[in-house]
Amino acid sequence: MLTQSIRPKPLLRRKGITIYPIHRHDNADDVRREFWYGYSPDCSDHGTDAFDVREVPGYDGPTGIFRLGETPQAARFDPPAFLRRAIDEGALQRHISLGR
Repeated sequence: MLTQSIRPKPLLRRKGITIYPIHRHDNADDVRREFWYGYSPDCSDHGTDAFDVREVPGYDGPTGIFRLGETPQAARFDPPAFLRRAIDEGALQRHISLGR
């Protein structure tokens, strides 16, 4: 079966920064990564233009590790809201410029 590479639509634009979602294996037929985003329209699953939102200073959402009885749905967070706050506070820009 052929897979389809994609160029993702922006998740958000703020203060001159555009954030894109990343799909596993850069494939439109695969799932969107929950914690990984990029700052380039050509962001890649393993590219240098990708970042793990959990490593951005100020992140206080789920870690991806769930306790017994906890479901991922119960631990969901709002990535656009966090990323807007991180951009407004300069945390994302510092994280990117430090090379993670």
